[in-house]
Amino acid sequence: TGEVIALAEGQQVGELVYTLGQGSQILGVVVNARGEQIAGAQVSATEANSGPHVVFDSHERNTTTTSESDGSFRLAGLDASRYRVIAKFADFAPAVAAGVAAGDSALKLVLLEKGSVVGVVSDAATRAPVAQFSLRLETGGVGRGSALPPLPPGMGVSFGDFAGEAQDYTDGVFSKPNVNPGDYTLVISAPNFVSAELPVRVESGR
Repeated sequence: TGEVIALAEGQQVGELVYTLGQGSQILGVVVNARGEQIAGAQVSATEANSGPHVVFDSHERNTTTTSESDGSFRLAGLDASRYRVIAKFADFAPAVAAGVAAGDSALKLVLLEKGSVVGVVSDAATRAPVAQFSLRLETGGVGRGSALPPLPPGMGVSFGDFAGEAQDYTDGVFSKPNVNPGDYTLVISAPNFVSAELPVRVESGR
């Protein structure tokens, strides 16, 4: 209760009883794009504008759990606040829900299959393939207001050695699998060429 107990010198207290509150919880389900429940997904909650928020008591409740066989999950022991809830599973892109209030009992997290970026880099003047270049995907690009899930700020995917020399590619062809769905800017750099930036949308399963 927050009450201060004053003890005289040499005085002993025979028994102290602490009462711990249950805290709030977030209930929900993890599914794929077809609505099928995902069992075994890792689900965690981070308090807004803070690091990982963990509450321990005699039952060791914390803010990380695993979805059940029916896809359901329960994040218990939360303070009355808002949280960023993330679900991760196997080769799926993480599902993120921001601003979730403690006490929400119907949160749905949809895991999307990752996609790929495939293309060819060629000389704009001669149309000949460029065999040596470096690539980087940066967040942001076409359709910033799209329904695709937001990606973590500053996320980037490098092809080859982006910070050093360009890499060799056969006939200018490149391929990058396992990219989270979302909107990106593809930055292309090659020796003796002006760098180019192209909007790229990566769709689930494509």
